[in-house]
Amino acid sequence: MVGDFVGNWRLGLPSELALVLLLDPDTGMPVGIVDGTWLTAARTGALTALGAGKAPGRQRADERALFWHRGLATADLAVAQLLLRRAADAGLGTLVRYR
Repeated sequence: MVGDFVGNWRLGLPSELALVLLLDPDTGMPVGIVDGTWLTAARTGALTALGAGKAPGRQRADERALFWHRGLATADLAVAQLLLRRAADAGLGTLVRYR
């Protein structure tokens, strides 16, 4: 979950704060809650670099590049399409079906 608090800069705090809920993969039971503020900040920068062609993306077959929607649907879809096309052109990627 990500919350945006634009006035936090006045307090020396990040404007986007996040929590990550960890679930047991077999039962779905919650097993932990983790501060995801650093993760969401790193993800934003990494995805921007990847989409701009400034980062290499996957470098080994066992690596995974994940993309998720966070609110700016049109921009997110455009970046997702670009990354999907680049991966397909390079013969990379694993299609993960949601349902």
